[in-house]
Amino acid sequence: MFIRNAWYIAAEPQELSGNTLLGRTILGEPLVLFRGKDGKPAAARDVCPHRYAPLSRGRLEDGALRCPYHGALYGADGRCLVVPGQSSNAGTDARLTVYPVVEKHGYVWIWMGAPDRANEDDGIPPFFAVADSGRSGWAGRHDKFLSMPIYWELVNDNLHDITHTEWVHPETIGAELMGKLFRLAKGEETPTMYARKDFTENTIALRFHIEDTQAGAMFHQMVGAKRGEDTYRGNVDLDLLIDYAAPSYYNFNPRPRPVGERDEDAIQFQSLHAITPETESSSHYFFYSAHNYRGSPERVTEFTTFIADGLTFAFGQDKDLITEQMKRVPDGGRDIDSLTRVSFMGDMLPIMGRKMVRKLIARETAEAREVAAE
Repeated sequence: MFIRNAWYIAAEPQELSGNTLLGRTILGEPLVLFRGKDGKPAAARDVCPHRYAPLSRGRLEDGALRCPYHGALYGADGRCLVVPGQSSNAGTDARLTVYPVVEKHGYVWIWMGAPDRANEDDGIPPFFAVADSGRSGWAGRHDKFLSMPIYWELVNDNLHDITHTEWVHPETIGAELMGKLFRLAKGEETPTMYARKDFTENTIALRFHIEDTQAGAMFHQMVGAKRGEDTYRGNVDLDLLIDYAAPSYYNFNPRPRPVGERDEDAIQFQSLHAITPETESSSHYFFYSAHNYRGSPERVTEFTTFIADGLTFAFGQDKDLITEQMKRVPDGGRDIDSLTRVSFMGDMLPIMGRKMVRKLIARETAEAREVAAE
């Protein structure tokens, strides 16, 4: 099940450098991505309408696609420009299916739904702005897993659920603390430990505040790096901000600091996640790690590597576990809800996220029926 009226990350900008033709499957559709004559990214169905050859096996000529089979040339708008051996292309029905594409916030985004509803100001999560190149005060790195054999909603479930971090990621972000957070979300708060929640139809925003605690190892190493130490062994105050935007975007923003230090002085990172469905049984997973560490260029580069490598290691642990989980869930991982007979407190967000996705799918299905009936 896919949501088509949504922006998805299709590629990193550098993947479309020069005359590159990038073949990639998204929402079950084979696509070819490239840069047109104006240098802007473009995307078309990776199928020549003449004899169904893969255009990604062809070449790019001055921003136009040359089919590798019979040489037909197509512009970035999908029009057939030249048919070799013919004086014109008149009389042919050769036209590519093209999709709206924008380059924004450090990524190339694609819209595969109704073209007239593609508005980049409505649907691309604003928290991805931290991935903009040269954003003042932040440094970071792109990473990705492509074509994971995992249904996209299982990856969503995992990102909604931070209670698993204590058990799956003890080397990095996991700690006993994480298992307590949803007790806060349920209202078990104190003056030094509390949560703030904000829900809309398509978004979830959580703000956790915990004082004088031991957090994940990576958080103590962050505080230590700011102080010129390998790690900080004392207790910390921690603010943890988690944002979700349907269908599949997340930002995980921890702000650890020594007890009593101001929040605005905290060292922090922002971990951006985007899951792009490839097929009904596989996904592309793009992620970006940004941080506000200040120091010499060499030290900033070292800190970027420390954060990005640590998070990539943790995501790899998730990937391995969810790959095995999917083998045990009926219908290629899609029907996990039918199996769930036990619910833990930490299931609140995965369940809420699935309900949001189901509502969006139901709405699209109803709209498609209305259009078909007209």
